[in-house]
Amino acid sequence: MENGESVCNVEDNLYCIGGFNGQVGIKQCDVFDPKTGKWDSIAPLKMGRYQSGCCGYDGKVWAVGGCDGWNNLTSVEVYDPKKDSWSFAQPMSTPRRGCGLAIFNGKLYAVGGSDGTHSLSTTEIYDPVKKTWLPGPDMSVARSNVGVAVIGQRLYAVGGFSGKTFLNSIEFLEEGMEEWNTFCIKDKEE
Repeated sequence: MENGESVCNVEDNLYCIGGFNGQVGIKQCDVFDPKTGKWDSIAPLKMGRYQSGCCGYDGKVWAVGGCDGWNNLTSVEVYDPKKDSWSFAQPMSTPRRGCGLAIFNGKLYAVGGSDGTHSLSTTEIYDPVKKTWLPGPDMSVARSNVGVAVIGQRLYAVGGFSGKTFLNSIEFLEEGMEEWNTFCIKDKEE
């Protein structure tokens, strides 16, 4: 494995996608099967990329955005484990390196990232019926290299880099709501 690879799980297997070899984004992809305890190579990406948003969705691996070494990417690749092949999906409207990617409300949410000049507060949502990316609500703070997770009826955006400082704040998007909210952490009582 290199640096800047993306990871996700699909059907109990761990996928390691792309990475950076010090000069360019790489196409190499591998899968770990915990039942056998072995890593195997799978079909390479069509474009070398690192720091892409990555998640398992509908039994497939989605690699969204990232960087090829010089350019931040709008392109989206989808890996079908049954066919051992990658295909391109509809690209995003904004290049995003270091975005968070999660399934929320049955759709893919690409959260934050960097367009190569600025950290982003924007969100794009992939609609699988229309097969297109739509703009979502903006976060209150720009976040590249943001961690995202869904718990219950909320999509959380955790930490990241604002373009000026590393963040220790959290925002969430509630199901059915159209705006991000700041998550307040209560101090422990002594």
